Amino acid sequence: MTQYLIMCRSLTYAQRAQKQLESLGITANVVKAPQGLNTSGCGYAVSVYRHFDEAYALLKKAGDEGRINFVGNVEGTDVFAGKAEVVVTDGFTGNVLLKTTEGVIKFMMGALKGVFYKNTVNKLAAAVLKGDLKEMKKSMDVNEVGGTALIGISKPVVKAHGSSNAASIFAAVRQAIAFADSGLISDINANIEYMKIKGEEENGQA
Repeated sequence: MTQYLIMCRSLTYAQRAQKQLESLGITANVVKAPQGLNTSGCGYAVSVYRHFDEAYALLKKAGDEGRINFVGNVEGTDVFAGKAEVVVTDGFTGNVLLKTTEGVIKFMMGALKGVFYKNTVNKLAAAVLKGDLKEMKKSMDVNEVGGTALIGISKPVVKAHGSSNAASIFAAVRQAIAFADSGLISDINANIEYMKIKGEEENGQA
């Protein structure tokens, strides 16, 4: 189990942070900051535990039992190489991965466009490949996806990008319909017991 400490300026701020985290389903405790970390304020922090090892063990067990195809940990370079269909990560890391990917795609598409407009020969090549290039661009366009499903809640919810346009919202609605029709929520409900980390309820961390 990995522990994270969120330093706060006062006990009041620490208590508020704890309440906010617990409202999001994240177990948190107000603790006295360890010596050496207490550089400002009253010396209180919010302690958050992450069950990385326990989660890995649960996923591996599910894989061994044949309920899922668990491939284990993957490197960042494996994410788009087809090693895994689903990559589980914390919110911060996942967001960095997605935003970086969006930026790289935009850069590469711009660079590719520059190459094709470089001279007449390249422009002719672009004309020949126009249809395939449009398909490639479409396959990497975030507006074609629209959003992603929020897993772990009782109703189908799709989170759209903050800069979504009309086409993206349309795609998000399409995603929501597909999500509602997929039966994924009922599958999660039917298998929720497999997802519980042993000892959580006994420790008051359910």
